[in-house]
Amino acid sequence: MKRLLVFILSCTMSLSAFSQQAPLFSLIDDNITLINPAAYRPEFMFNDYSLFVNATYRSQWSGFEFAPKTTLVQVSSWLPDWSNWDNFGKTRVGFDFVMDDIDPLKTYGFYGQFAHQVPLSDDNSHLSFISAGMNLGLVAFNLNTNNLTSPDQYVSNIDASSMTFDAGVGVVYGRYRKQSDYRYGGRRGYFVGLSVPQVAGINFNVEDDGRSVNIDRVQHYYAIAGAQFGSFNQILFRPTVMLNYTPNTPLHMDARLEAQPIEQFWFGVGGSTTNKSLSFRVGGIVPFDSDFARSSRDTAIRIGASYTHFLSDLYKLGGTYEITIAWMIDNYDY
Repeated sequence: MKRLLVFILSCTMSLSAFSQQAPLFSLIDDNITLINPAAYRPEFMFNDYSLFVNATYRSQWSGFEFAPKTTLVQVSSWLPDWSNWDNFGKTRVGFDFVMDDIDPLKTYGFYGQFAHQVPLSDDNSHLSFISAGMNLGLVAFNLNTNNLTSPDQYVSNIDASSMTFDAGVGVVYGRYRKQSDYRYGGRRGYFVGLSVPQVAGINFNVEDDGRSVNIDRVQHYYAIAGAQFGSFNQILFRPTVMLNYTPNTPLHMDARLEAQPIEQFWFGVGGSTTNKSLSFRVGGIVPFDSDFARSSRDTAIRIGASYTHFLSDLYKLGGTYEITIAWMIDNYDY
């Protein structure tokens, strides 16, 4: 039986020219758990929010007719501490839904998350911890070449689907300074993490009318580091650096810096080495009253938008736009 090895826009997913299977986003902090299941949004670590619901939409290469589009929906929450052991730590659970559309390949991912944080040291001024997490889910693929122009009949008129198990693991170390007025600027601290978003379901087949199509994915390894320092009296800063290693490809690096001069407004700039791009982002945080929270300052909507401009030949395909919105709640003293 003839076999076809399909590499469509570097295999399966959209952002990078080096086949990212877990879609990356310009707004890394808002989608960090997709890369490392042991990591936390900055609002979880530095501002004590305990639950969030987040939605992100990304349109890449806006000038390209069949431009990749990615949609992500996330829900994540700390669980109450039912133990009587002070050093037991705390547990976070979550759910991710990812839809990635690179015509003619569509990918749908459904993931459950579990992460547990254990304190390493806890005194009156600082807390350090280590966290381990796992993603478990299913990934469904649909390959439809009915609109693909090709002289090869083996490639034309394929409409096939397949599903595979997917799993990812990660670990994070963090340390921050305690303070009571965290909502007015947040704690000061940092974190570092390592992760492998896919440790299973790397290669699989789809079949249609006697034709077998191999989908070969490449394993990725991530390192990420972030921090928060400063204050609203001057300006609050949140830098983030992410490294992505894939065998036989250049090391991919993303760096981001967000600045927040007041509680309700933030802006930032970033860059990527592999696809030679610059990104610019802006957003706001709006506190409001809610029956779910203890007070009006403990519920907020966070909105962000980003534009990425490519400095390489990819600029001919147009820029990349991204928007995210999150509902954040602090309803328990976890």
